[in-house]
Amino acid sequence: MAFLDGTLSTLNAADGAVVTTGQVTIEGLPTVIYCMDAADDSLAVGTFDGRIAVIPFNQLRNRGNTGRIELA
Repeated sequence: MAFLDGTLSTLNAADGAVVTTGQVTIEGLPTVIYCMDAADDSLAVGTFDGRIAVIPFNQLRNRGNTGRIELA
């Protein structure tokens, strides 16, 4: 789920538990996700500032809950 405050959260489809959550950044700068598409093992996102990023789900899972999700 992407929120207008710049937070991205991923949930476990089986039980609804939060897998990861954090503020989204690109090159260290905060941004807001406006669109998402999941395919195979990756999440593609489009951001407020017109950028597109693709991040593998295993990278999201393995980053833990550090408070920040770097997309680039």
